[in-house]
Amino acid sequence: MRFNTEKPYNKLPEILPNEKYWHLLSIYEQANKANRALAELKGRLSAIPNPKIFINTLSLQEAKNSSSIENIFTTNDKLFRAFTADSKADPHTKEVLRYGKALADAFDVIKQNRKFSIKLIEKIYRNIKDKEDGIRDSIVYIGNGHIKT
Repeated sequence: MRFNTEKPYNKLPEILPNEKYWHLLSIYEQANKANRALAELKGRLSAIPNPKIFINTLSLQEAKNSSSIENIFTTNDKLFRAFTADSKADPHTKEVLRYGKALADAFDVIKQNRKFSIKLIEKIYRNIKDKEDGIRDSIVYIGNGHIKT
C-alpha cells in the first residue's frame, strides 16, 4: 500500500498497548535499554559546550515526524536551514519550527515550576498557531443543524 500525502492517516494504533502486555519481560528489557541509553546521553551532554543545541535538534526531529501525521511535511535540510538562519521558509517548515518551539517552551515551563496549567496549554497553542487568541469564552457549535438554547 502506498502512502497518500494528500489524505490524513487515521488508522493509528492505540497509544497504550493492551494491558496483557504490560508485564512482559520484553517490555522491562526494552525499558531497561532505554534507561541505560538516556543515562549515557545525560553523561555525554556535559561534554557539549551548549547542550541545548543538541536538545533542540531532537525536539525539531520530533516536531517534524509528528507533524507528518497531519500531512505537514518538510525535509531535515529545510528545517535546519530555517532554524539556524533567517531564511524564507515554506509554510510547512515554519509550522514544524513552531511545534518545536512549543515543545521546548512547554518543557522549560514544566521544568521551572512543575505545573501543567491552562496558561501553559494556551502558550503551546499560541506557539503552534502563531496567534494571540486563547480559550474561547463562548459556546461554539459545529454542524448545520438548528440549535435551541
